[in-house]
Order: sequence, then structure tokens, then C-alpha cells
Amino acid sequence: MLFAEKPVCVVFDWDKTLSPNYMQKPIFEEYGLDEKSFWKMSNSHAMANSHYLGLKCFVEHEYLNTLLDLARSGVLKDLNNEKLSELGQKIELYPGVKDLFYRLKTTGAEIYIVSSGIRSMLKDIPVVKECVTEIYAADFADYSLNEKGEIIQKAETIQSLARIVLPSDKIRILNEISKGCKQGNFDACIGLRDNERRIPFKHMIYVGDGVSDIYAFDTVHKGGGLTVGVYNPNDPQFEQIEMLRKDGWLDILGVADFTFNSTVGTWILKKVEQWLFEIRKEQETVKETKLSEIRKHAPTFIHHWGKVSQ
Repeated sequence: MLFAEKPVCVVFDWDKTLSPNYMQKPIFEEYGLDEKSFWKMSNSHAMANSHYLGLKCFVEHEYLNTLLDLARSGVLKDLNNEKLSELGQKIELYPGVKDLFYRLKTTGAEIYIVSSGIRSMLKDIPVVKECVTEIYAADFADYSLNEKGEIIQKAETIQSLARIVLPSDKIRILNEISKGCKQGNFDACIGLRDNERRIPFKHMIYVGDGVSDIYAFDTVHKGGGLTVGVYNPNDPQFEQIEMLRKDGWLDILGVADFTFNSTVGTWILKKVEQWLFEIRKEQETVKETKLSEIRKHAPTFIHHWGKVSQ
């Protein structure tokens, strides 16, 4: 067996899934930027690039470039990864997120975040730091490297994009998690049958809120896993997520409330507990079968008085 452990996992999108706001909101508040104007500008740039290049460009990429431009121009003075981490502490969470994360961790499930947001804003949030196995999100470089890849100088502001996560990237990332690429130190391109994977998709739940999650919903669904759509009843979000439900992307749809005994929170936790029980039961069955075989072939003493005469 490639992996002795066979955990289950819950993978969460971030913006509008675990938080009612986009995580960039504390940046706008800190530097006095108008949030609507920022997103309008980023969307316009993405559309202009799409028209000019003749291919689809994503706002998930363009907003990061917009932040870089504002940092270089001095509007976002001193915005580096340390500052982003500090601002991340101000991100608002939906009710029950902390409780659900701690409960999932206690049961033995792994938690992952896959987001087009900024990793440095999430990684030091206490509940994320304590409970989340891995964060897949965008990263900024706020340093200079030499030809050996060593940091030679820290910068006051973010300098370039080190990594981004587009909606389609979630397919690769979910396969990395499923195959156990980090634990096995191999690339996601390696072929592994379902029973060889560390976390088969049938033991994965993906939680998202909208169209940017369709690639993830599809990947997990086709692999036999479960998908959860959430919405904020105070936003015009229901119509969007309801369209995804009608198209068959979702196993359950509910309000973004993860408190104890809430519909979504309880459903996720109960499914995880059910899977873990089934896995342990299966492991016990396999163990007992092997022990039975071993016992059958255990050597025994043979004495002359016990031999059967011919």
C-alpha cells in the first residue's frame, strides 16, 4: 500500500464561502481605497486584455496585478507579506467557521483551503494556523533572489507574483491533494488508481459559493465525492448558487452558517464521521482477514504419538 493512512478531507473555497466579504477588504480599508472602484478597474483590465489577446483573461489574475501597480506607485506604501498577514487578522468569518474547523480536526479530518485570494492574508489567522493542513492561494514576492534562488534583499512592498490560483487550477490542486503529492514528494501528473490515492475523491467534500468553483465541483463529483454550495441570504448570491444546483453540481445547498446544528455544518460533520467510521471498519476487516490467514499457516508441534498410522 502506497499510503498507510487514509484520511478524509474537506476542501473550502474562501471568499463568500467562509467569509461574507472578499479578503481584500481590509486592504481597501487600511489604505482608503474604494472597493467598488477597485473591482471595476480590475474587471475592466481583464476584459480589455481578453479583447486584445483574443483569449479569456481572468479577474483573479488581474486584481493581483492591480495591487502590484498600486504598490509600485506608492498608493499601497509598505504593503508586503508581513503587512498582508497583519491585515488578514481583520477578515470577518461566517458564524461557526471556527467551531466547525476545530470539530473537523478533532474527528481526524484534514482541512484544505483552495482560493484565488492571497495566502499570506490567511496563513496566520489563528483557526487557520491551528486547523488547516494546507492553503493553496496566490503569493506575492517581496524580496529579490540571486541565481541560486537565495533571498538577497527584502523589499518594503510586494514586487511580483510568485503564484496564482485561477478557477481551472483547482482541478490540478484537488488532484494533488487526492494523490498525496506533498506527502509522497511527486508531481500531480503521476498516474494513480483510485485505491492508490491517499485521499480518494470519494472521501473528499468541496465547499464553495459560485461559478468560480464549477471546476472543483465537477472534479470532486466525477470522482465520487460530495459538493456543498453556500450563500449569504443578505447578498444576491442565492440565484447564482441555485443555478449551479439546478445544473447538478451540488449535493446540498444551504445558508453559509457553520454553527453547531446548522444544516451545512451538521451535514459536513456527519458525512466526515460516517466516512471515518466506514474506513476504520474496513481496515479492521482487512486486518482480521490477514490475521486469520496467518493463524491458518502457523507451525505446530508434531510428535510421533500423534502421527496417524498408515
